Amino acid sequence: MDERRSKVVTEAFVRLFKQNLIYRDLRLESWDCVLRTAISDIEVDYIDIKERSLLKVPGYDKQVEFGVLTKFAYPLEGNIGEIVVATTRIETMLGDTAIAVHPDDDRYRHFHGKHVIHPFNGRKIPIICDAILVDPKFGTGAVKVFSEESPSSLWTVASPREPLFTLKMLLKLFC
Repeated sequence: MDERRSKVVTEAFVRLFKQNLIYRDLRLESWDCVLRTAISDIEVDYIDIKERSLLKVPGYDKQVEFGVLTKFAYPLEGNIGEIVVATTRIETMLGDTAIAVHPDDDRYRHFHGKHVIHPFNGRKIPIICDAILVDPKFGTGAVKVFSEESPSSLWTVASPREPLFTLKMLLKLFC
């Protein structure tokens, strides 16, 4: 954008901000790996995937597999066992900030308040209880929480500490 247009855009944003019509916030953003930029939610085509599917993704020659749950185990702090989670987004586990279980799920009652150890970086990750995010009948009943992965995850983990990796950092590295 040339300097003149850039000034006009900046002025427009300042005016809208002063009128409380726009605001700055820490929010999730959708990232386009081909364009290497954030895109608006209205530019995202959402697809409800119910089973394993091979889909064409812009910027990739081959079809990409979606809709498959991958299970992996986090070791409990103190080597006293493990907790298995299932996810369709295994690539985001590097930035996990918590493991959520349903507070009424007897399978995980003894995990309440405990921690797991991240297998790649040794970071302590809390096991939290959440009756809204977790469906005990889906997957393993334990949910990995990556705060930039979904709005519900971001809402669940209002943690004061920063994740080691953000999704934006990972996308810049791998997209």
